[in-house]
Amino acid sequence: MQGKRLKTKEFLVEVVELLRMQLPAWLRDVNVLGPVGSLIKVHYGNPKVHYEVWVRPRHGSIEVGLHFEAESGLNRRYLSELRGRHAQTVASLGPEVQPEEWVRSWTRVHQAIPFSELDEDTLMVVSGRLSQMVARLEPVVREISGP
Repeated sequence: MQGKRLKTKEFLVEVVELLRMQLPAWLRDVNVLGPVGSLIKVHYGNPKVHYEVWVRPRHGSIEVGLHFEAESGLNRRYLSELRGRHAQTVASLGPEVQPEEWVRSWTRVHQAIPFSELDEDTLMVVSGRLSQMVARLEPVVREISGP
């Protein structure tokens, strides 16, 4: 059941609106950066550790993930913890969700979701996946970050 087609900016704004509705109450107060171009970021106080939705039409995919774009050593620590003692939490999101080094000093836990149209169906899939990632990974991020 495809609905109306959305422009990229409209799609990204609606993803965040749905995210807030889908998250548990204690996680709804997200900070939003963007949309800028074809991506939007949400975070909980540290914009260098954020959840991102990146629409990539040329690749036919939308990347949904948790990005660590802080200092290299800290990013590697997050990645190590997510691959180590928190590997079960990451695995609970399914085999398509992968923690990895992304660029030289950044790391991420992400999934590429295939799409052909930015419509209401795609919106529901992407917002649902993002809310699952935030609900499962944000408690881990906070534990790793400490007080």
